[in-house]
Amino acid sequence: MESKSKVLNKIFKDLRKRGLWAKRGLCCQTCTLDIIPNGVEHYAFYHTQDFTALKRYGEMRIAFGEYEDADAICEIATNHGVTAFWDGNVNHRVLLNFNDAPGTIDYIPVESFAVPLTSML
Repeated sequence: MESKSKVLNKIFKDLRKRGLWAKRGLCCQTCTLDIIPNGVEHYAFYHTQDFTALKRYGEMRIAFGEYEDADAICEIATNHGVTAFWDGNVNHRVLLNFNDAPGTIDYIPVESFAVPLTSML
């Protein structure tokens, strides 16, 4: 069985293959948002506090740029046997749970919304 860290590395490698600016283990969310290159809208990252949560509790959160990025994170994580949860809110990061049954997915894909998200605010 692969370590959580190796699986996470594979997830981020696949996110980069999808064209996302994907970085791992940076200082904090504020600093990471500050170093994303100008014009980059599609990104995914986690910071040191997230990785600490993974080591302690077996789960962590991933920040992202656009709705499609959250969907990609969920899809790729489940392809690597990690449970992904996202509630469809761009203000909430994607939760990856390495403790649950492999490859389960529990999120609301963007295309499933019957009304525009702006009307729900």
